[in-house]
Amino acid sequence: LARKYELFEMEENESIQTIFGRFQTIVNELSFLGSTYDNFDHIDKLLRSLPKMWRPQVIALRASKNLEKVSLEELIGLLKVHELELQQDDAGRKQKIHSMTKKNGGSQWRKFNRTTRDKAQPVCFVCKKPGHYITECPELEKEKEMKKPTFHKNKKAMMATWEYLETSSSEDDEEENICLMADTDSSSEFDDEDVSKSDFKTLQHAYYQLLSNLAKISTAYKEQMKRISELLEENLLLKNENAKL
Repeated sequence: LARKYELFEMEENESIQTIFGRFQTIVNELSFLGSTYDNFDHIDKLLRSLPKMWRPQVIALRASKNLEKVSLEELIGLLKVHELELQQDDAGRKQKIHSMTKKNGGSQWRKFNRTTRDKAQPVCFVCKKPGHYITECPELEKEKEMKKPTFHKNKKAMMATWEYLETSSSEDDEEENICLMADTDSSSEFDDEDVSKSDFKTLQHAYYQLLSNLAKISTAYKEQMKRISELLEENLLLKNENAKL
């Protein structure tokens, strides 16, 4: 049952209400058996079980909410609101596709859709190759493997968030890795006793500030890509109108 909990993921085309029902069943069974998982563990696990399309929203939630004080029911409510927004965006896009297909013909829309998809493909700032973001860059992963300072398991909120952003995981529940990129040629190992509380709070504040900035950038990027798609659609419609003149 514990393994079922650890491997829990959102299934394709599954709604937030459905995934919550499945997850709640597992949580209740674990609680009956005397599970040591707390509310934060459940919140973190549920967020990590969401697919990549939910990543901007998950980042925003981790940056703006104190997840140790958020209940499962409150989290589900927030996720349902975002789910509704995604459905509305998808419905609007399908309506535009239907209108353009009906007006301009299927073959021309397929050509436009392929062009839009190609132009919207992300480009990594590290290796300059398309198809992935910097957090998924294989070149960056190789570099980090060469010098990777290790910290003993620390604050669960900070560790869980970094694990989600880097999409890394470990089967060892007592130890996780955090990679900190800095302008230094040396790396060393630290444990909790080597870092004072004030130093940790300073690092934690800087970390959450960066996380908040990342959430804002992700939201702005999503809005810009949506606007680009709309402009491309308008451009195609104008070209078709001009061709008829």
